[in-house]
Amino acid sequence: MNTATLSFQKEKAFNKEMKRKLEELKATTSSLRTQKTDLKTKIKGLEATATTQKNREKELEAALAEKNSRVS
Repeated sequence: MNTATLSFQKEKAFNKEMKRKLEELKATTSSLRTQKTDLKTKIKGLEATATTQKNREKELEAALAEKNSRVS
């Protein structure tokens, strides 16, 4: 093989490896986007639960205060 052919084969192999790595990165990026979306959804759900719990706590405190004022 001459030098040009060998150089061309090396470049071709390098390009093939770079394409493979690019595809891996695309897949990883896609997976991370999906995970990010899932986590955002979970956070929104947890925030809603926390808000509900805070509201319930306020309701219970108000009910307790009212009950204590009736007892006194």
